[in-house]
Order: sequence, then C-alpha cells, then structure tokens
Amino acid sequence: PLDTNAVELAAKQHKLIVTIEDNAIAGGAGSAVSEHLNKENVTVNLLQIGFPDELIKHGDPGEMLTDWNLDKTGIMQTIKNRMNTSIAP
Repeated sequence: PLDTNAVELAAKQHKLIVTIEDNAIAGGAGSAVSEHLNKENVTVNLLQIGFPDELIKHGDPGEMLTDWNLDKTGIMQTIKNRMNTSIAP
C-alpha cells in the first residue's frame, strides 16, 4: 500500500517528487502517487520515470535500461533536466 503520509510530507518539503519504475509508468507507483496528490488537492511537480506504455523491443536488461535512459546516468540527466526547466527557485 502507498504510504500517503510520506507522500504528503514529501510534497510539502520538496519542489519535485520523482518516482522510478522498472516497468511501464502507467498503473505504477507514480500513478498511485499522482492519484493521491490529486485527491488531496496537493500541488507539486511530479516526475514519473519508467518505460512508456507501448510495445518495446526486448533484449538485454542493461541495454534496455540504457536505451530508454533508465540507467543511473539517464535517470540523473532526466531529473537534472526537469529541475533546470520547470522548477522555479
């Protein structure tokens, strides 16, 4: 189950909440976080990282993560890009 108290606390204390899926974004933990925040009328920047909800070419897990920017480097760059473009100081 989703720790709703932790989600609400994170939304109050941070400008950005990031969820990372090792599967499709749709229907994952990030979706649950988004639904809860919406239900509680809490506004915060939310970045959901994961595979798109589409048919993807399967292969070596490490290569797939790199190809979809879901490896360490890709995740960090995605977060940095979001922080630099959409979050006011």
